[in-house]
Amino acid sequence: MDGLSGIFASVTGSEGALRAATIRALQREGAQIIAPGGAADVAVFLAPSPAELELPPGEAGEYVKQLLDGVARAVASLSPDESVSRSLVIVAPSIGQTFRSGPVPLSAAIGALKGFSRAVVVKHGDRGVRSNIVLPGILLADAELTESLPTIPLQRAVGELTHPGEVAEAVAFLASSDAGYISGAELDIDGGLSGDRHSAMSVLWAAGVMTPDRNPIQELMTRGRR
Repeated sequence: MDGLSGIFASVTGSEGALRAATIRALQREGAQIIAPGGAADVAVFLAPSPAELELPPGEAGEYVKQLLDGVARAVASLSPDESVSRSLVIVAPSIGQTFRSGPVPLSAAIGALKGFSRAVVVKHGDRGVRSNIVLPGILLADAELTESLPTIPLQRAVGELTHPGEVAEAVAFLASSDAGYISGAELDIDGGLSGDRHSAMSVLWAAGVMTPDRNPIQELMTRGRR
């Protein structure tokens, strides 16, 4: 894959292992990383968790607002040059990162980011802008958030804990000219966690782990505040 040679790319949003892995993958394929706000050919937005934004558990409205503001800035940073292909890649929040904030902020955030990506495709596609979204499951770095919930059947397939490097490789591919005819795609990287439903929370409901009378995620949140 050499579809990023000579490309200017910006990476904004979440910090940490995923950001570092994404930058390494882009640079390895020839991209030059530029500061946020510059004229980029590729804009990658890594959605931060509610904790990174210092939001209280359950604060769905403000969480979605901050994510949409962030991804809108990423789109605004794309080069206005319509003679070249430009690409937006959104990485949705890790399910593991958002356990402490409950299902509502997570579901609202993923839904909003999916809608934003589709809107970019419709509004800017005829001007050479592609948009795709990557949906990681539980990142390996977030695995400790689920250790106290051994009864939740999250193990849907081998490799359900996603390595940051696996997400980064997908981002680099979707950003590159090798994926030049891929736009509006939603790519799950979760080891099959969402294979039978398009939401991990649906898996919990379907398995009877989460019910109207029992919310193990809320129980985890309560234990964490003791």
